[in-house]
Amino acid sequence: DQVQTKNQTRTMNKTQAKEQSQLKEQIQVQEKSAVKEQTQTKEQVRQKFHSTLSEDQIGILENKEMTRSQKRKAFMGSLNDEQRSMLRENNALRLQQRNEICDNTPLGDENKQMMQYRGANSENKQGGKRNGGR
Repeated sequence: DQVQTKNQTRTMNKTQAKEQSQLKEQIQVQEKSAVKEQTQTKEQVRQKFHSTLSEDQIGILENKEMTRSQKRKAFMGSLNDEQRSMLRENNALRLQQRNEICDNTPLGDENKQMMQYRGANSENKQGGKRNGGR
């Protein structure tokens, strides 16, 4: 009788493990699909924005003699209202997509906690070489 119970328990555990594995695989497929869709959306938005740039604006972005901050300042100063609006929408979309990924992944809560922890600890530190630190 105990042997039969052990066998039933093993069978149930194997079935549960198989179901969990299938569920995990389905989630991974869904996540990959969502990421692919988001990547396509970002690329479309990027191309739409890029098509509005003037030759002067492209020149600013491709300038090898300017620092990153100089390029940013010059580029942002050269944007018209429509381009600024497009950038705001793009940034909002990226933030929304990032939050969706964090919220929908099994490790979403852990990722949020880690990001909050890093944010809290980075307030008193300087950045890396690129940001003038160390």
